[in-house]
Amino acid sequence: MRLALRTVLAAALLLCTEASASAFCRTTTCNPGKEACQVDEKKCVIDGVPARWTKMPLVFRFKRGGLSTLVREEARAAVRAAFYRWSDVVCPGGQRTSLRFVEGEEIDDDKPLEPGARARERYGIFFRDLGWPHKDADRTYALTTLDFGTRSGIVTYADIELNTTAHTLSTGDSDGDVDLQTVATHEVGHYIGLAHSVEENSIMAEALCEGGDRCARGKVAARRLAQDDLDAVCALYPSWATYGDDAPQGCAAAARRRGPDGEEWCVAAALSVIIGAVGALRRRRGARW
Repeated sequence: MRLALRTVLAAALLLCTEASASAFCRTTTCNPGKEACQVDEKKCVIDGVPARWTKMPLVFRFKRGGLSTLVREEARAAVRAAFYRWSDVVCPGGQRTSLRFVEGEEIDDDKPLEPGARARERYGIFFRDLGWPHKDADRTYALTTLDFGTRSGIVTYADIELNTTAHTLSTGDSDGDVDLQTVATHEVGHYIGLAHSVEENSIMAEALCEGGDRCARGKVAARRLAQDDLDAVCALYPSWATYGDDAPQGCAAAARRRGPDGEEWCVAAALSVIIGAVGALRRRRGARW
């Protein structure tokens, strides 16, 4: 993916190189639904700064209480599996991605049933049994929302809403209803900063099971990450990446491992910290699947 210079600087801590053959795209601060954004040959937005996380592990939290359409623990187990599907990836070279998740304390308050609403607490997973406040309820299985800085791209808020009002989401391995874990795995891809992919068999393909043979192979196969997805998470969260207060030291260590271009990479990483310190917050509606 070609990135403008300002984008490369802002993303340096998390993104080193991306395989040119990959079709994955990143969410950026340029919102094609509200403004004119340039796209490349893979339909990836190349304007703006990529959305990025600067702290590990990433938190997710379930809304307290039961579910009217699913067995609570089975549903939660499916969502947990979706998160860990991404963080358990082993990248080329045999090292695990630096992406990590942790399940936080339950959330007491539900997210308001209003379009564009924001939950009182961040990083929530909401099963929407009582209504779907967004458009196209009959075609939308879930929605991920990210807030991030207009200049920095640093994520400050994220949540996932699962449309259990209009759709029967299944937690079993038998074929039939829409598979909750497959839907959740796609949404976690948005949670970590990925946009839709033009690769038909990618878990990040825009429409569920409408292209490729992902769903024709059964639910267990449908939950797996395609090569495009593996390339994406390894590019965004390489094993050597460091976060938060450890970033300067980690930058130096990564530079030594990177060889001749390491010093230049560290300069870019340092600039990204400066860029990340400015910019007002902005609301970004996550992609729907």
